Amino acid sequence: MMKIHYGIFVASFFFSSFIFAQSGTFDFETATSSGSPSVITQTVSSVTLTVSSSADEVAVDPYVAYGMTVVGISGKTAINPNDMTQTFVFSFSSPADITTLKVYEGTQSGSSGTLTLVPTGGSNSTVYFTPSPNNWNNSAKLVTLNWVDVTAITITTPYTYYWGFDDIVMEESASAPTTQASNVGFSSTSTSGTTIGWTRGDGDNCAVFMQAASSGTASPVDNTTYTANTSFGAGTQIGSTGWYCVYNGSGTSVSVSGLSLATTYRVHVCEYNGSAGSELYLTDAGTDNPDNVTTNDATITFTNGANAGLNFVQTPASNPLPNANWLCGQFSLAGDVTGATLNSVTVTLGGTYDPGDLSSNPFQLYAASSNNFGSSSPLGSSMADPGSGGDVTFTGLSDDIPASTRYYWVTADISTNANYDDTMNGTIDAAGDLSITSGTLSGSSSYGKLNAGTDASLPVDLSSFSAVCEGQTIILEWATESETENLGFILERKTENSEWTTIASYQTNMDLQGQG
Repeated sequence: MMKIHYGIFVASFFFSSFIFAQSGTFDFETATSSGSPSVITQTVSSVTLTVSSSADEVAVDPYVAYGMTVVGISGKTAINPNDMTQTFVFSFSSPADITTLKVYEGTQSGSSGTLTLVPTGGSNSTVYFTPSPNNWNNSAKLVTLNWVDVTAITITTPYTYYWGFDDIVMEESASAPTTQASNVGFSSTSTSGTTIGWTRGDGDNCAVFMQAASSGTASPVDNTTYTANTSFGAGTQIGSTGWYCVYNGSGTSVSVSGLSLATTYRVHVCEYNGSAGSELYLTDAGTDNPDNVTTNDATITFTNGANAGLNFVQTPASNPLPNANWLCGQFSLAGDVTGATLNSVTVTLGGTYDPGDLSSNPFQLYAASSNNFGSSSPLGSSMADPGSGGDVTFTGLSDDIPASTRYYWVTADISTNANYDDTMNGTIDAAGDLSITSGTLSGSSSYGKLNAGTDASLPVDLSSFSAVCEGQTIILEWATESETENLGFILERKTENSEWTTIASYQTNMDLQGQG
């Protein structure tokens, strides 16, 4: 049976602020110089760059102005013509993302040394640049920065000379998506898996996260790649939150396995932009995103003891019959998958018997994986007799129901003083008399007889019994007044110094089979 989880999703409506990032290159072709000492200014994509130092800075073509041939540049550059300083400041009118710039020293012979570039603004690190080979001859060197939201750059050269700068590249920042995925839904849900579907938002890709919970949202961390695995719990986890990645890509569905039965899971689909290692996630909730799914219970089939296929096979206990473990009834449970547990059983007793027919705490529940009482083991504690018409409840069982048949027997310890004309039976009156975790009961559980026929008979009523010794042979003879569903007889013997052992059985000798 499928469990359906109902929940109320409260949507939050919000306004997003948009930052329109700039891109372009400060190539100094349109730059102007003014002031004393002179500074250079140029505006690109609404961002104004100002280049200054303790000496003059001019925007000129080094070849036209000074006869310098600089490999790797053309046209105007920012240059210090007076060979007076080692420190240059590049200021931006608003935060800018700077990826690269070119720098050269206009000597003919060249010298060695390291350039220091210090950013202001953003969370960026100082860059130390040494050319390879370490020679600053008049050849432009490309310096990679990849800085975000800088407002200024301070550059210190290794010595004073005709230092020039060109092609300061400003790129538009990547940003997270603005429209979240929506309409998370589920299909083909079973006890261990489900198929998740969703409608895409406006991200480059999306990551799908799943948690064994019924509330909350996933919070993936920017610039982090989450590796997906369709087996729940095998993909990358967000920290230690229990949110596991089950999908990462551009699609709209995924089938997930490895789920626990009768368990609620929450799924959150997060859109993101950027390539691996540079992801920017949208972690807001969307319409029906996140959403929940509950896996199915195991289906447990109950078969009562009136079924001819559940024949009781009595194996002698340590005490001879009929004193111990006399059958009151039998039933079986079969799961379609593993994971369900039988916790308690309530049996309503019937028949006509006297309290003196039973020993102290006579009732016991046994279980086995095969339909053979001899291989069974007791479950829980033995229980007292409530009298005919009363209920016997076996609790604290925690017995796993397999994806096959599990067999159960209810037995009673019969007193040697029992009246052979008395009868006893047992019924399970309703499905609620079987307490099962992670399973839904089906089959004939309402007023389920635990034995074939009307009653489970007490010991056979003997009319005579004799033993005659002829030489080394003992001849046993007996006659019965009545037999009710008697499979047959088992003969045992015991000496003064030995335990009871079987010497003959109806299972191997047809003469010992029951007659009713």
